[in-house]
Amino acid sequence: MNIYSTPDLNKEFIFYPLHMQYDAQILVRAPEFMDQVSLVETMSNFLPAGVKLYVKEHPNFVGGMTLSELKRIKKLPNVLLIDPKVNSHILISNAKAIITINSNVGWEALLYEKPVICLGEAYYDIVGLTHNLRDLGKLKDTISTAIENPIFNKQTQLRLINAVLSSIRPGSVVYQRGHLKQFLDETNLDNVSNGIIDELKRFNPRN
Repeated sequence: MNIYSTPDLNKEFIFYPLHMQYDAQILVRAPEFMDQVSLVETMSNFLPAGVKLYVKEHPNFVGGMTLSELKRIKKLPNVLLIDPKVNSHILISNAKAIITINSNVGWEALLYEKPVICLGEAYYDIVGLTHNLRDLGKLKDTISTAIENPIFNKQTQLRLINAVLSSIRPGSVVYQRGHLKQFLDETNLDNVSNGIIDELKRFNPRN
């Protein structure tokens, strides 16, 4: 049985990217969402009529969820479990809105000028471009508001982009599946270590 579905981009849908289950983003910053299958089941109960929820596994966590967990998602009538090989940017650019805990997909969605509903705290949720939801009981109304009354502001988006680009440094601290050689490359490791040292000096100028 093929557990994955092919997304129909002509249908109205909301995109929820599954987070890495044991990443610090969940374990430390949003432990209340450790059970993402139950979260998806809850979200499915609050979807507007005719709108599907497209769910896709994190590219670095494919195989991390059990088959029984994936089957629980697949059996939901208004939810599609999308093949993890499908590019997330295709889903983001065609979605009516994105729901995320604190994934970088939320940041990418803002670049596409898409409504973003944040269930947890994220670095991009502080400038008024996102719908920050801490009460799942209000999810239905929040989804409707996000779709029908977008709060996007181009000037604010550009200010956020400038702030993020001004604060980042070269190098990657996140391993991407299939790119181990680049991740362990000496230049990348130097960039990461130098960035950490520079940040420590910035906050502790005497050291």
